[in-house]
Amino acid sequence: EAFDRPAEVIKSVLDTSRTGPVKDEIFVDIVERLTATFDATGRQKSSSITGAVQIKSYLSGNPPIQLGLNEDLIIRGREGGPASRASSDAVVLETCSLHQAVDPRRLDTDRVLELVPPNGHFAAMNYRSTRSFRPPFRVYPLMEDDAVAPDKLTLYVRLRAEFPPSKTATGVELRLPLPRSVQRVHVETDGARPATLGLPSKTHFAQGAEWVERDRVLVWNLKHLRGSQEHTLRARLTVDAGSVEAVKRDYGPITVQFVLPGKPSASGLDVRYMKILKQEKNYNPARWFRVVAVANSYQIRPHWL
Repeated sequence: EAFDRPAEVIKSVLDTSRTGPVKDEIFVDIVERLTATFDATGRQKSSSITGAVQIKSYLSGNPPIQLGLNEDLIIRGREGGPASRASSDAVVLETCSLHQAVDPRRLDTDRVLELVPPNGHFAAMNYRSTRSFRPPFRVYPLMEDDAVAPDKLTLYVRLRAEFPPSKTATGVELRLPLPRSVQRVHVETDGARPATLGLPSKTHFAQGAEWVERDRVLVWNLKHLRGSQEHTLRARLTVDAGSVEAVKRDYGPITVQFVLPGKPSASGLDVRYMKILKQEKNYNPARWFRVVAVANSYQIRPHWL
């Protein structure tokens, strides 16, 4: 059933600000926050998806709209849908909540979100899915002893984009905490200038790394990362005497942030069509539909096997 209060809005990661002349248009985003945990070998140990169908409407006269979702959509705890004849490819949502403007009957009978969109940016539907998804990124950390210097270690972090080359992720950031027994860090990335001892790597390259000493964290940023690409970070650590094994045991976990636009969504949810129910000749406003995945809690635990 529809809730009395609007469902919680997941803030859009896409800029829909208006800078030009006012015109009739509507933006619909499927935004999904991915939660996943991986071990040191890159195996996915757990995952979940929290998503929202977000709308921002600038339609004159505020006409009703219809968004057609997947015909095979199954929503646990709701009536309707193809539950009795569901295939293994059916899209399944574990939970679902609707904005008060959405007609729940149309969702249950036809898998259609029908509503009169209110002013402003809002979530027409929030949902959760436990569907297995292909991880957009895999991270492989490796800590090696120094054969010559007993107080030094070399850390390698390999990042691989698992999505197709037609997609490009932005705002990719890896954060890797290091123990207090690490005294100094010299870090470099392939294709970027080195940064040392807590000084930011301010370069014109598309990626850079820095050791933030006050926070005891190694930060690796990639502004843009195309699918199927792979990059490696290398860090030389100087540690307290006798603490090499403790550092190898206690570093991490690695967290990843990213914004990845493009279909399909991780849950499989899709908007098949968008109708604007306004009886006016030659009324054809601009329609914008986008799918984006962002990291919620995306972690690699180097000591899990």
